[in-house]
Amino acid sequence: MQLRGLVSEVRQSVYAVLVEWERPPANVPKVQALGTAFSVSSDGIFVTADHVVNPQNNTPPGRAFGPNDKILLAQMQSDGCTASIVGPCQVLASSQPHDYAILKLGTVAGRIQKYLEIDLASRFEGDEVAICGYPLASTQTHPQNGAVTITMSIRVAAGIISSQQLQNNSKVLEVDFPILPGNSGGPLFHIRTGKVLGLAKATLSVGNGGGVTIGHLGQISDVRNLWSALKTHI
Repeated sequence: MQLRGLVSEVRQSVYAVLVEWERPPANVPKVQALGTAFSVSSDGIFVTADHVVNPQNNTPPGRAFGPNDKILLAQMQSDGCTASIVGPCQVLASSQPHDYAILKLGTVAGRIQKYLEIDLASRFEGDEVAICGYPLASTQTHPQNGAVTITMSIRVAAGIISSQQLQNNSKVLEVDFPILPGNSGGPLFHIRTGKVLGLAKATLSVGNGGGVTIGHLGQISDVRNLWSALKTHI
């Protein structure tokens, strides 16, 4: 399958992660886009990055969620530019060192029809991969009826695995393209199989030793970091 067709299949399993603040911070909309997640089972199990749903673990730390703040998932509509909220979710498990979180939809209308398979095989430098997610998403709340409009478009980047690193006992893949804000938690998948190898984590700026940035590498948390936790839920 060509990459275009593969992306069309993968994107049906990729959702936006939002927070609905009980009391929004100053100059922040009541519903705010945070990052990306992807479904891994028909029972409403999703994976994202820990720092997406635990913003206090960011650098610098963000505002922690209160007990009445809601984490939401939203799915792209057929128009390709707006999304609808599919429901609130809860965090079943998370790991700051490995930067993953496992989510469960509170209610699943029917069953999730599209989900991604996990690839636990060995990774190799030079493997061709792609990532998709919803960076730069924005939300607007209607001042009269409170309806929320989520504007987004899926962004795709493709390249290769350039290296593999071990950071704090956590396997991290580096790819030769940057991770945009909002892509965090999105799936890195093999462009031949569509199976997930990892989830987007951050972008590393590479300098020449004199403080001048000469390039950006995407950092990917290897999906095998979360497998033992994930298999207890799917």
